[in-house]
Amino acid sequence: MEGVKKDQAFKTLALTEVNTETLEAARESGSPKQEWEFFCECGRPDCREQVELTLDAYIALHDGGRPVLAKGHRLSQVERARRLQSDAEALLGQAQHQVQRAQALQRDRRMTALTKANEVRVARARLKQQLREGDARIEQILATPPECASTAKVLDLLLAVPNIGPVRAHRLLTSAGVSPTKTIAMLSERQGAHLIDRLHSRHPEGLQQHARESG
Repeated sequence: MEGVKKDQAFKTLALTEVNTETLEAARESGSPKQEWEFFCECGRPDCREQVELTLDAYIALHDGGRPVLAKGHRLSQVERARRLQSDAEALLGQAQHQVQRAQALQRDRRMTALTKANEVRVARARLKQQLREGDARIEQILATPPECASTAKVLDLLLAVPNIGPVRAHRLLTSAGVSPTKTIAMLSERQGAHLIDRLHSRHPEGLQQHARESG
């Protein structure tokens, strides 16, 4: 019985290939309205029927996943099972392809985010070094923060400034009502202005220079 089922499935596949070859030949030499003989794809072992179809009619059947059937013929159980399995495999293949695309897109986004984060870390470390060496002023950073400083904690930047230790840094934050975990981007305009005013006494010439540049 199993051998009969395999023979029926093989026959149907062979007839489908013949129909496909007929289609290709008809495309090259015939008119879309001309009728051509296609084999019935019902899968019955004794079926030798042919069906006259135009190219457009056959293509519509083929694209819709429907078989060519002679009048009164139906798909055999073997052929129906084969088509269901084929459709299931096609759907599974599409699903796997979509999953692979999604995974690749997720990897690309993750790599982009990691690269961006690393660039920000490097720039932030450079900014802190400039603060330690006196090449950058904390007042100017608070007034017009560069992109790399937006997500930096205010406390961390204060601690990078010479002569500002943990005690004074926390005192400055407390006076401005700023949490030790707050970042530069989270500062309100009032809090930023308060910190700049308190820090101005350390470098009055730096604030004056910033005021001239802003003006």
